[in-house]
Amino acid sequence: MVAIAELGRSRQLRSLGKVAAFLGVKEAEVDRLLEEGRLEGAILATLRRRGVAVTPNLKNSVQKLVRTISPDRAALGSQLNTGASLNSDTTATIMFTDIVGSSAMMERLGDRGGRLVLSAHEEIIRSNTAAHNGTEVKSLGDGFMLIFPSVRRGVQCAIAVQKALIEHNRNQTEARILVRIGLSVGEPIREDEDMYGTSVIRASRIASMAKGGQVLVCHIAYTLASTSGDFEFRPVGVTQLKGIEGKHPLFEVVWERDSGTEYESGPVR
Repeated sequence: MVAIAELGRSRQLRSLGKVAAFLGVKEAEVDRLLEEGRLEGAILATLRRRGVAVTPNLKNSVQKLVRTISPDRAALGSQLNTGASLNSDTTATIMFTDIVGSSAMMERLGDRGGRLVLSAHEEIIRSNTAAHNGTEVKSLGDGFMLIFPSVRRGVQCAIAVQKALIEHNRNQTEARILVRIGLSVGEPIREDEDMYGTSVIRASRIASMAKGGQVLVCHIAYTLASTSGDFEFRPVGVTQLKGIEGKHPLFEVVWERDSGTEYESGPVR
């Protein structure tokens, strides 16, 4: 119970130094965890080791805490609407996310229960987007369109989101969240508060090809990200994307999963 009290005083934990003391690690390690989108999981693991039951409400509190640790990163989430986001002639990584079976879930849980699930989903997506220097272009109800300044950031965020969802789903039965993610690279056209173009369409179509828990990327994103050696990819086939000419090779981002996920591997349809 002491750990809950410590966590409740979130304002005292907003500096890297105080979070490091809470976790028992050096500040550099906290910064690395934040950069990789793994700080939330580290805090939750510490709470569990102290015998604290990690409830959905506590998870939400931790997610909010992580967002307050680095205000300059969290502020990036609103840059698009303030005119300080990527220019229309800048190469960007575009990401689409989508909850699998959201309509059936809403019908099963009802408006109130469904809204609670969507709120948890939104918090996970937004906190990890901010942590990886991403920008929310728009919410799609049961998904998001996001942009990142690099493929590396986008892939890191996608992995962090999927891991956070696994953590969220551990204690869920009727309200588990499965999200498919697709990424592409290009120079989207900015108009008002939205973005358009082939790269945007491509990312949306790629996301629709993914299964719950899966992250798929286009060939360009794979080429750029695979050279670093930081990620593992698996070719999943060549497919047609509605509205885009030609055939497109897609690659799956291989990330650590546990047996609790409903993700199914296999070639793209």
